[in-house]
Amino acid sequence: MAGDAHDRSPDFTFKSSCYFASFMDYSNNILSSLPVHNLFARVILPLNLNILYSYHIPSDLKETIKPGIRVEVQFGRSKLYAGIVSEIYHELEIPRKYKSILSVLDDEPIITSLQLKSWHWIADYYCCSLGDVMAAALPAAFKLDSESKIILHPDFDQDFSELNDQEYLVAEALSIRNVITIEQVQKILNKKSIKKIIDQLVAKGIILMEEELKAGLQDKKEDYIVLTRMYKGNPDLMIQALDLVKRSDHQTQIILALIQYAKPHHEISRKALSMHVEVNATILKALEKKGIITIEKRTVQTTISTQLQVNLPELTTDQINAITTIQSAFNEEKKVALLYGVTGSGKTRVYSEFIKDIVKEGGQVLYLLPEIALTTYMIQKLKNNLGANLNIYHSRISQRERVKTWNASKRGAPLTVAARSGVFLPFNNLKLIIIDEEHDPSYKQHEPDPRYHARDTAIWLASQCNAKVILGTATPSLESWYHAQQKKYGFAFLENRFSQNPLPEIELVDLFTESKNKPDPIIISPALNDGIQRALRQKEQVILFQNRRGYAPQQHCSNCHWHAMCPNCDVSLTFHKYVNKLICHYCGYQKVLFTECPDCGKSTISLKGF
Repeated sequence: MAGDAHDRSPDFTFKSSCYFASFMDYSNNILSSLPVHNLFARVILPLNLNILYSYHIPSDLKETIKPGIRVEVQFGRSKLYAGIVSEIYHELEIPRKYKSILSVLDDEPIITSLQLKSWHWIADYYCCSLGDVMAAALPAAFKLDSESKIILHPDFDQDFSELNDQEYLVAEALSIRNVITIEQVQKILNKKSIKKIIDQLVAKGIILMEEELKAGLQDKKEDYIVLTRMYKGNPDLMIQALDLVKRSDHQTQIILALIQYAKPHHEISRKALSMHVEVNATILKALEKKGIITIEKRTVQTTISTQLQVNLPELTTDQINAITTIQSAFNEEKKVALLYGVTGSGKTRVYSEFIKDIVKEGGQVLYLLPEIALTTYMIQKLKNNLGANLNIYHSRISQRERVKTWNASKRGAPLTVAARSGVFLPFNNLKLIIIDEEHDPSYKQHEPDPRYHARDTAIWLASQCNAKVILGTATPSLESWYHAQQKKYGFAFLENRFSQNPLPEIELVDLFTESKNKPDPIIISPALNDGIQRALRQKEQVILFQNRRGYAPQQHCSNCHWHAMCPNCDVSLTFHKYVNKLICHYCGYQKVLFTECPDCGKSTISLKGF
């Protein structure tokens, strides 16, 4: 299925488009004209469910609920989830039993109409549920679920005399903290199984259980120091303020710094002020007590620049020709171009030229890499060319960084470097997707669902937002090569290295021939041995790569040259000593070791490899 998305036409329409068609259609005027008690929302939950569940929209939430926004809903008897509203609709007849949306978790939708459409397409194309797509697409900080919390029963009279030791510890903790979690109870009692104790406390009417959403990633807060109203813009009163603090050098220095650096709004962050003068909590509290300043906690807003500092090296003739060829293909209404270049030919320099042009026009670029290990190298390379203003998105960065990049993409950040999960980001003006090393199998998600291919998903995504795609590689995948040969994709070739250094020589050695008539198998061939010895004599370094899993790569018959193969995949079975079985690394098929050859019946069968 990996290559099938190449053949889907750009105007492919998903059969369930009714779920997201209403995203742009419902205006506030339409919603306000409908009977409030008849409004419902289909909600996507981060669960493997075959259908979307509908929830009633209470009248007080009517104005705030929109497709793409997160809402708190109850699923089952007591579990609470943060779901995504997929569609708002009007029900003519109210069902006899229904559940209502409990609260709205966002001020505005966290995913766009294009993302909703993309989720439906992925679920349909890769045969999985929308909940699976949601679980894969959203950062963990957005995927909240419920956690049991314990509170004291309001009618409990604080009489602990009838409680055993463990029940007393829980009740005492609740009398101090008001609310505790199951995890905290486990720590208090120092035991994992606490259900019986909880049930006993519930039965005695001492505690109540309630479900509350776990707090997700909180907004980053920062202290701001603000001059009180009477001192703002009044030099005479500021002199009086200095008189109030004349006995404290530290307080005097802070007020002088505020006069100089807190312009024009007479406020400054504590972090910024500390760059000019010593700041500590005791001094600030003293100034606050005297009525000179107030300290406010504010959410930090990250400023997104839409400009990239460009510092590009000169283009070679080959690179200029490749850029012209790709641009011509795009002008001919081709959505995808394959850039085939030998290793070291300067494909990144070609990408940089397109990135610079797109960002200059106010568009966004998604740069996909197959492996997280490549991102550090590539980010440094792009920073050298384009400056430091780029965003990163992959599973190894912190949740705060992931949410920061998510929000930055939504606000129009020009360049994002990401692993395959980057196709889920909420771009608002995506104009170019670069897929480096497009042949790499790491672009395919194997576990868990959705088992999507990021390259194919990116091509579909580009077709929906009128963006272009550049596939870069030194070893094109068969499907991409085929589409380029059939003129469906544009095609450009970089045949020379950027530094004009010659390509390394590759020599193939047939170990079967080398080992023939030898008593012991050859591990290092004579040709490889000569090369190693030559490098060592010249004081050079050598790296030997061995692509190997398992104890022995095959079980082989020396009489008829039969070897154990997987009946499903037609590849050699590898012997794993710790389970004492032959295993297929493709499908997981397992077989005990053969004692004699199935073909010739002789016992001339042994494990091969070193």
